[in-house]
Amino acid sequence: MSIVSSISFSLNITRVPFVHWGGIMILGTRPDNIVENIIGAVGHLLFAGVLGIGLAFILGNEVVTSRVYLLKGLLYSGFVWFGIYAITIAFKVPNLTTVTSATALSNFVGSAIYGLVAAEVLRRLDQRLKT
Repeated sequence: MSIVSSISFSLNITRVPFVHWGGIMILGTRPDNIVENIIGAVGHLLFAGVLGIGLAFILGNEVVTSRVYLLKGLLYSGFVWFGIYAITIAFKVPNLTTVTSATALSNFVGSAIYGLVAAEVLRRLDQRLKT
């Protein structure tokens, strides 16, 4: 997710990569130096971990028995993506209330990749625990 976002940022597709989202939410402004970027990256990774716990809770024991676990991961990531955008607009978070369609699409792709990978990782971990 962060790799896709960073590539999109370096290709000027997106103006706000996920590292900047973390920095803006923690620091209140876009990260300007390496320390602020590290803080933003750590904040983003911690938030992604919390989202993974949420996905594990939602999937529960169904992850191995369900054939649509990838679809559930994708829908979860889409819901989170939409929810985060709605919250930033509702609370008028500086630097995040107005983004380009390319930024929104790039962030959605990153979120979708996260949802698919997280669901697959949870399935594989669950299989390992049961064998």
